[in-house]
Amino acid sequence: MDAEVASYLAEQAGGIADEVASLFEEWEAGEAAELIAEVSIDFTSLADDVVSYLTKAAKIGAKEVVAQIRLDDKDATKLAFTAAEDYARDRAAEMVGMKWVDGELVTNPNAEWAITDSTRDVLEALVQDAIDNGIGTKELRDNIIESTAFSPERAEMIARTEIINAYEGGGRATADQAKEIGLDMVKDWLTSGEESTCDICQENADAGTLELDEEFPSGDQHPAAHPRCECCCIYHEREAGNE
Repeated sequence: MDAEVASYLAEQAGGIADEVASLFEEWEAGEAAELIAEVSIDFTSLADDVVSYLTKAAKIGAKEVVAQIRLDDKDATKLAFTAAEDYARDRAAEMVGMKWVDGELVTNPNAEWAITDSTRDVLEALVQDAIDNGIGTKELRDNIIESTAFSPERAEMIARTEIINAYEGGGRATADQAKEIGLDMVKDWLTSGEESTCDICQENADAGTLELDEEFPSGDQHPAAHPRCECCCIYHEREAGNE
């Protein structure tokens, strides 16, 4: 998936850089944010490029939780896989700042971790730097194309994070279906065990066993809690006596 995201970002870089440079050349006064607000950043077609990867990851996540909790209800399992597919489709849209409404993609003002928003943040910082340091239009354009917003490293980070999101979303779909058929499901946050485990994820792990619908301290229902998060959620039935 990272190759598809990298290719897409590279294709977008020139056009967006040209648009920002053109606006900047005519810009007389104002804040960088005002200029960037006029820039068209539409990554909608990327959702179609990545949805198959996210769907595969979500279904794997669902399947692993089916095995983990020994879910043998065929109807519940089927519904879990359907819900996993829906999650992947919705997340593919959300990652580019969109959502599905009546079968059409529309702007989602509440999208979480939308790469369109983070792209605007980078562009705004570059324009502000150009304003503050008297950088010319050509140099600004070059800075945009060479920036992290369109880099292979960012593409790899996006792909890795979204695959984890989809995988974990699929697992949660199975846990939800298990709860629907009467299993008393709870969850635990499991870190990767690496020394680099961040404070956010460690706090989630330290929270112990939570109710299925309860948020972890980070405010998340399940990983990922941040870009490049390598944690996972463990779902299981509540142990007898642990009410």
